Amino acid sequence: MKVSGSGFKETSTGIGNIINNLKKNVKSEVLEPSLKTAVEAAKKKARVKTGYMRDHVYSKIIKPESEGEYGSEAHYSAYQNYGTSRIRGNYFWSDQIPQLERDLQRNGQKWIISNVKWG
Repeated sequence: MKVSGSGFKETSTGIGNIINNLKKNVKSEVLEPSLKTAVEAAKKKARVKTGYMRDHVYSKIIKPESEGEYGSEAHYSAYQNYGTSRIRGNYFWSDQIPQLERDLQRNGQKWIISNVKWG
């Protein structure tokens, strides 16, 4: 039995091109919109006394092809988020993480569907 691999090189080249294009666009089309949605949701849920904590919820891209960061720069935000023995946490930024994960997956899938030419 003989197996021909004549189309494999073209297929693997095509897949490589898809991966390279995804890496180039993951920041603007996947990471940034997903993180922006998480930041907006956290700001809406954050407790407000002076507005400092709400105004310092942030996101930033660490590695443009694969990694972002999301959180709050207010030094007391972890106490507000998780609570203490005296105050109940309101989970303003940690509650957004499951939705952030779903948004990352959905935005990645949307990019692939809209940019991959099948056939």
